[in-house]
Amino acid sequence: MLKKGLGLVAALLAAPAAWATNGMNMEGYGAPAAALGGAGMAYDTGNSAVMNNPATLALCKDGTVLGLGITRLGPDVAAHIDAMGATAQSGGTAYWMPSFSLIRTDHGWSYGLAVLAQGGMGTEYDANSFLSLSGLPVRSEVGFARAMFPVAKKSDRSTGASGPSRLCLGGARYADGHEQSTDASWHDGRDVIG
Repeated sequence: MLKKGLGLVAALLAAPAAWATNGMNMEGYGAPAAALGGAGMAYDTGNSAVMNNPATLALCKDGTVLGLGITRLGPDVAAHIDAMGATAQSGGTAYWMPSFSLIRTDHGWSYGLAVLAQGGMGTEYDANSFLSLSGLPVRSEVGFARAMFPVAKKSDRSTGASGPSRLCLGGARYADGHEQSTDASWHDGRDVIG
């Protein structure tokens, strides 16, 4: 048993740290869910439930709640070409994602509106980096947002059912500042319709 324990400790000490982010699907939406690493799925997280689990909106007390928030995504991105000994560090280190929600709960019914950034990311490299073939700075940025119109009904003390509708928007911009693509789709909780 001691040998297994020492082997486990040695493996943990020898393992390198993994630094990763997924800017397109954040680990949690809203402070309660983010603080729990995205585990805010089966209890009342307030207006954050619009993204986490809309059915839990039915667990809210009667009243109207306005939610305002901002989340910072802070990536550390670099590009390397080992054969050339070239490295370029991205200056894109802060991407701000706002959120707004207004949810009304009345006699077991919850409904409202939420507009939030789902995620995004970008890079910014100097004009003198090996990535710039034109001598101009190189920049990219991708962002996605959702407009959601949740409706939830409380069925007993601890459960609810919902039928969220979502409008998803996405776009990408590149170094020359021209928008390259914008897509929108309507989602009714089951199927993508448009």
